[in-house]
Amino acid sequence: MTELLIAFRNLSRNMRRSIFTLATVALGFTAVNLFAGYVHDIYEGLSRQAVHGELLGHLQLRMAGERADRRLNPEAFVFNETQLDELAQIISEDPDVALVTPRLELNGLVSEGRVSTIFIGEGMVPEDTSVIRAGLGSERSPDLLPVGGVAAAAFGKGLAEILGVTEGDYTVLVSTTLDGMTNALDVDVASIFDTGTEATNERMILVPINEARRLLATDGADRLVVLLHDRERTEAVAARLAERLADHQPAVEISTWQALSVFYQRVRNLFDMIFVFIFSIVALIVVMSIVNIMSLVVMERTREIGTLQAIGMKRPAILRLFCGEATILAVFGCVLGVVIAMITAWLVNGAGIAYTPPNSTEMVPLRVDMQASTMLVSAAVMSSLAALITLIPARRATRMSITEALGHA
Repeated sequence: MTELLIAFRNLSRNMRRSIFTLATVALGFTAVNLFAGYVHDIYEGLSRQAVHGELLGHLQLRMAGERADRRLNPEAFVFNETQLDELAQIISEDPDVALVTPRLELNGLVSEGRVSTIFIGEGMVPEDTSVIRAGLGSERSPDLLPVGGVAAAAFGKGLAEILGVTEGDYTVLVSTTLDGMTNALDVDVASIFDTGTEATNERMILVPINEARRLLATDGADRLVVLLHDRERTEAVAARLAERLADHQPAVEISTWQALSVFYQRVRNLFDMIFVFIFSIVALIVVMSIVNIMSLVVMERTREIGTLQAIGMKRPAILRLFCGEATILAVFGCVLGVVIAMITAWLVNGAGIAYTPPNSTEMVPLRVDMQASTMLVSAAVMSSLAALITLIPARRATRMSITEALGHA
């Protein structure tokens, strides 16, 4: 406690220097955490888009080997009705599961009579689709497909523009059944929606699963989509279901939404690298500023160090004294940085700034989500580095003999 009080008193000797160091730490801390808050908001938006916008759900169950071998024998990798009911019953027993719904993938050609183009589609239960899309919030209508067995489909905005169709128009879907025969399906345009990504907006069609089954001549589905109450429980539920279904026949494999959304993975990896790079640079600047200040302080107080040693203060105590001063500067700088960061984040969030991210078709608001855990970690790292690196000039001074230190000019 005494050493801490002495450290506070020593810092007050040159207030201008201490204030400059506090400002350096505070601004560096603010920059790091504002960027971290922006990145966190991006991750939240991407995860919400993947789970609810792309309709991936939190988990998907397929037959083992389906991804590698389905093209060679698609019929062998489709669950029949009995298997779907059995799996759905097992999965629904998990308390974290909110919804289990079948899904059927299809692709082929779509035409409105004059213009034809390729499409990728999903056969899904209309009511379940609305439940999943409700997670997007009020900014998008959850209802895309008609309920009640109506032969109508939801078209991606870009695809509708290519075909020149609007709601209520008539189109024809042409595909091959699971056993290789050509088949066609007449569908009306029930709705036109924005998928949120350029990659799918010009190709995506959503079809009621019963109509998709008619087109592919099957009564089953190629996968089950699982929606959870809490996204943070995804990995735990996946592990639990994998254990319960380990001996199930046919064998199934479980994929999380992170594994299914390649775009999310790539963007997250990119921003993780950028954050580490920026944090390293800012931390280096802050720590070097503290080291420069403390080096100057040690040099100015070399005679004082000699006096302290002469009256019996041990070398470790002197080192702790200087490290304490550096830690105090870092901690108070981080506390000041928290205040500045919170005020700046509040101003940014209230400014209503919006932009269009790469590979997106929609404007998104620029927001900063301040995270207490990130602030604590960055403050701990900066304070620890400041204390450790201050040891370098302090050790050099304490290694002088008492006579040499007292005679230092």
